[in-house]
Amino acid sequence: EEILNALAQVRGLKVAGRTSSFYYKGRDEDLRTIGKALGVANILEGSVRKQGDRVRITAQLIRVADDSHLWSQAYDGDLSDVFKTQENVARAITEKLQVALVGIQKTQLVAVATLDTQAHSLYLQAREAYRARGAGVQRSIDLYRAALQRDPKFALAWAGLCGSLNVLPYYLPQDQAVRLPDIYREAEDAGLRAIELDPGLAAPHVMLGNLYANHWRWRDAEQQFERAQALAPPDSEFYFAYTDWLGSMGRADEALDAARRAVELDPKAPAPRNLYGYLLSYSGRYADAVVQLEAGHALAPDMKYINRNLVIAYAQAGRFDDAEKLIRTTLATLRSQGADAADIAWFEHVTESMLTVARDPSRYDAVRRTLSDKDLFISSLRPIHVDDLFVFVRALFFARPGTGTDGPAFLRSHVFDGLRKDPRYLRLLHQAGFDDAGVPL
Repeated sequence: EEILNALAQVRGLKVAGRTSSFYYKGRDEDLRTIGKALGVANILEGSVRKQGDRVRITAQLIRVADDSHLWSQAYDGDLSDVFKTQENVARAITEKLQVALVGIQKTQLVAVATLDTQAHSLYLQAREAYRARGAGVQRSIDLYRAALQRDPKFALAWAGLCGSLNVLPYYLPQDQAVRLPDIYREAEDAGLRAIELDPGLAAPHVMLGNLYANHWRWRDAEQQFERAQALAPPDSEFYFAYTDWLGSMGRADEALDAARRAVELDPKAPAPRNLYGYLLSYSGRYADAVVQLEAGHALAPDMKYINRNLVIAYAQAGRFDDAEKLIRTTLATLRSQGADAADIAWFEHVTESMLTVARDPSRYDAVRRTLSDKDLFISSLRPIHVDDLFVFVRALFFARPGTGTDGPAFLRSHVFDGLRKDPRYLRLLHQAGFDDAGVPL
């Protein structure tokens, strides 16, 4: 993972994201198939073996087009200086690919993030838990804190802690809302601490940019994203966070492009597929939305938000039988997993309501009376039910007053084309921190 991260920092070198790269670990797949799926010309494969404090890294670089071996090497090292071994591997790869290194990369590709090997191990475990989301978010926080107890100057761990704390509120029960101010304060402090310790890191700027966007601090978020881009080539995680900010700025087409880039850089990660898919549906590109959401569903069939969005996209595209089938299989999966009964009931009611109205728009009023304001996404079906559309967006705003990009990004999406002068639109725009022209105040 550290070697992959180092290569991703080299400008002019496209490196597939971590989730997509590791997706093929242990799979007996044709290299041409892998190269095509990841959109790469070369594949690095190898192994890591440890015995006591000694480590051996074997690696080989293979050209996808003709299955030829460009380079292979084994490296022996000591875990107390594992960064040196990683540096040797990364540098050998860039030399074989004839990539021009610039600035500090001429002398260093792999930064020595910490001298404490146990802290480093805890950090990598935290990253893995964070990517899993759900209960993994709190576990990642615990692991980052444990790493920082061992090495309080571990900048990457501070950046990771900022990111995990930023998303933690989305996985907390409502009765813990009182904790939110302290969580957000700690998240910002962690990000700023990471920058103080290592001003050259891009990661804390991405995390802070996402944090500030979630708190409608639009200009602060922009500064962080600009700084992140100046420090390192944007990766999938950057584009994933940047998409939300662009959408909230009313730059819907740029948001779509950023979401597409996130998918291209990490095509086997389900979350970017979900993001790109529902943005395409906002734009009325329902067939394209289905393609992305089906790909996300294939990668994470148990992720209820992807399933919900795919049901909606099927309904919008007129694929009612596919929507019905997905509702049934998702409900069966949720029940077999022992999911919360309220969550199961919510998913069933919202998706069935969407499907009912899509099949027969004349039933809208009857179905609408059974839904809460925050579940009125059916109002965006064609023909658009304008009054309820504004009711739905207000509910998104007040679900987390002053936080989260779901409401502002939806408000400024193509769904509201033709409604930009409506007084209700302008009131919500002002509430989100913009003037009549959509410029941050």
